[in-house]
Amino acid sequence: EDNTAGAREPAATDTEGQKDGVSVQQALLLDTTLGPVKLGMPSQDVRSILGTPKEESDEFYVCTDKGDYRYATWAYNLSNDPDYICDVLLRFADVGDGLVLDEIMTFGTSDWALPTGIRNGSSADDVLAAYPDAQVQYNGPDGALSAVVFEAGHVHLHIMVENGGVTNITLG
Repeated sequence: EDNTAGAREPAATDTEGQKDGVSVQQALLLDTTLGPVKLGMPSQDVRSILGTPKEESDEFYVCTDKGDYRYATWAYNLSNDPDYICDVLLRFADVGDGLVLDEIMTFGTSDWALPTGIRNGSSADDVLAAYPDAQVQYNGPDGALSAVVFEAGHVHLHIMVENGGVTNITLG
């Protein structure tokens, strides 16, 4: 079983490297959980799992040549850490089917983990072992590892590393 993107592989592909017109790696990222949620979940399902957010942004619209899209952002402080306004930030997008989870971000003392076990506080070595095919960025002090990035189509997993440990995970 290939856990490159931290999720199980879809059961069948219709063309080589494709499942329903989406690359297998992109499908893996779309199916990856971070904590108890995953991309594409309706906002009401997220609220039923996590409860009312600490902060909810006003909805805003982005106009593109493909249409107008509605967005909203919810902030949670699930660890109740007084040093952080939020430890989880969720962005929702509405592209015609209601608000669905579009991006998941963890900060500070969040204990949300990827299926590989990687979470804030994990070591850089653990991240590299869990995601050996990811792109690595060495922009930290003295050329230290600063990020591990796994991209597939429009979906990405971005793991920030500072001082040898994970400080932020973004899936979106």
